[in-house]
Amino acid sequence: MQASDDRTARNLGWLVVGLAVVLQWGWALWSPTQPISDFQRYYEVASEFAATGELSHQGRPYIFQPPAWPFTLGCLFKLTGPSVLAGKLLNALLGSLAVAMLWSLLLRLARPGWLRVVAFAPVALCPLWIGYTSVLGTECLSAFLMVTTVWTMIFAPGRWLVSGLCLGLLVLNRPQYQLLIPALLLWSLWHGRGMFWRVLLWSLVAAAVVAPWTLRNLRVTGSFVTVAGYSGYVLLVNNNGGNPETGWMPLSDIELTAADRERFEAVGAGDLFRPGDEDAKTFRWTPAVDAIASSIAVRWILANPGEFLRKAAVRLWRMYGDSVEMTTWITRGTEWPAPVLHYRRAIGWLAFAAAVFGMLRLLRRDTHPALIVTVAMYGLGIATAAVFEGQGRYALPTWPLVALLAVGARPRAAASPSPVLQEP
Repeated sequence: MQASDDRTARNLGWLVVGLAVVLQWGWALWSPTQPISDFQRYYEVASEFAATGELSHQGRPYIFQPPAWPFTLGCLFKLTGPSVLAGKLLNALLGSLAVAMLWSLLLRLARPGWLRVVAFAPVALCPLWIGYTSVLGTECLSAFLMVTTVWTMIFAPGRWLVSGLCLGLLVLNRPQYQLLIPALLLWSLWHGRGMFWRVLLWSLVAAAVVAPWTLRNLRVTGSFVTVAGYSGYVLLVNNNGGNPETGWMPLSDIELTAADRERFEAVGAGDLFRPGDEDAKTFRWTPAVDAIASSIAVRWILANPGEFLRKAAVRLWRMYGDSVEMTTWITRGTEWPAPVLHYRRAIGWLAFAAAVFGMLRLLRRDTHPALIVTVAMYGLGIATAAVFEGQGRYALPTWPLVALLAVGARPRAAASPSPVLQEP
């Protein structure tokens, strides 16, 4: 009877995969889309790459944001020409692969039974994940690369090499995940049994993937920028005295001292903090400007720790408990049925609670490395939002990990006899 129930649960999980795939492709095909803000910027850079083979904007080297998504989109545009529909279908493909790989991971890493389906279905059918197939941003590619990094660590031949490759690509799309390398190296020292050398190999492969882009940045800017030069921008915009509610604000509205303005003037960037086209300013943002912005933001945080903590709480609230991205980035003001928005809010907080609970359970020496990577990824997602900026869309890259964290923690003795789990 138990085997029959588990077989039924497995089949139901695959039916959920099929439904999620249909919804993703259907939304990609029939939803209205007009790239705006960051998404318009990615579209323009991808279009220029398709025409010139250079990641640039009107001939200016692209440095402000990470390169993986505009590069991927630009490669597609070389085949199709600049096309919003082509980009949406690419997102649907990435989402379909991610949801199928996620279910296969749950079949391997979680206990048999219905709990896997209970954890998987709300994640796979979340309106946020489905809706973002129509947004030409980094989120769908990031979610795919996160799932792939974990999946290859379980299933791929030479899994440490292949997973390291996937990690490198993830870093090129979400620079903060380069911090996974020191985090996993520290964990490997605690784990023992030679794990350090495997994680070191994984880290070196990831670094080798990122290195050509880092060298390119050094060549075009004269500065060492691992992936992108925008962390100081985001940190300053969200951590200054003129932004009590946190979130994006024009550079011209940021309160700067006379001394700080002189610092920006000294590197030829004083006009960036005067009224003007805010999107155009990002293409003129340089590593030198970013370093100044970062130092000013850090100074403000150290001087106002209580206010910083309040803003961090607001950012996390917006990331997990706010559904505003459903009516802004996805449908640009079109109202969704109230039950959908309420569901998005509720499932965001439930998922967050389940994921954090799973993270605490998984912090053991005998936990499989793939699940430790999952814990580290999700933890970095929380930390990044708390320090920098919180929007609902920033929950999307780590969204698939919720299902793994919620039900993936099981004692090693309860695991299947698979050699993959026995010998990580």
